Amino acid sequence: MQNNLSKVETNYKIDAAQLERLVEWLRKSNRPQSLKSLTRRYIELLKESAGVK
Repeated sequence: MQNNLSKVETNYKIDAAQLERLVEWLRKSNRPQSLKSLTRRYIELLKESAGVK
């Protein structure tokens, strides 16, 4: 039996200012970051741009 849950799709785009904030964060850390931490920060920036707390 297949699960018939509805799929919710949301699209957000990061703009140049947010991308620059991500790069600044990376530079300030002054050390390599894991993909997990980069992804977490990217999601934080997307939430901020969408007004989600």
